[in-house]
Amino acid sequence: MGAGIGLLSASYGCQVIFNDIKQDFIDAGLQNNKKWLDRQVSKGKLSQSRSYEIYAKMTGELSLEKAVSDVDLVIEAIIENLDIKKATWEKIGKVAAEHTIFGSNTSSLSITEMAKASGRPDRFIGIHFFNPPIILRIIEYIKGYETSEDTLQIAVDYGKSMKMNTVVAN
Repeated sequence: MGAGIGLLSASYGCQVIFNDIKQDFIDAGLQNNKKWLDRQVSKGKLSQSRSYEIYAKMTGELSLEKAVSDVDLVIEAIIENLDIKKATWEKIGKVAAEHTIFGSNTSSLSITEMAKASGRPDRFIGIHFFNPPIILRIIEYIKGYETSEDTLQIAVDYGKSMKMNTVVAN
């Protein structure tokens, strides 16, 4: 799911840094995105130069600290396990820039609990993409108890910048 979110974001001009627990996982995500782009070129839906431009916006970084230290938005798309997500957000909250917005791609776990773990509950929001994000053009935003209106607006603007339909839930 993370690879698809990154591909969508890169398609609309965002610089994307993938992070995972193994370099092989990062490489596989990048390779899957390259294959998708190559298929679009072969179908005549995308020019080769545009494909290169999109792919060049995606990189990988095995170090979580390096991946999130100077970014505007972190979107987590790991396994649907609240304890693992909370532990990840605790780490991210300690090293991300103060202005960074945190988003979890979950449809069922507590945004408020993850937000607490991040240490920045006002800058935390659920950003639920539907699979595959490059085709299913909708994002569901889920506010936690302390999600600020600024955070919500920034997240919604991000989705709209990619021509996504957006739905906000509490």
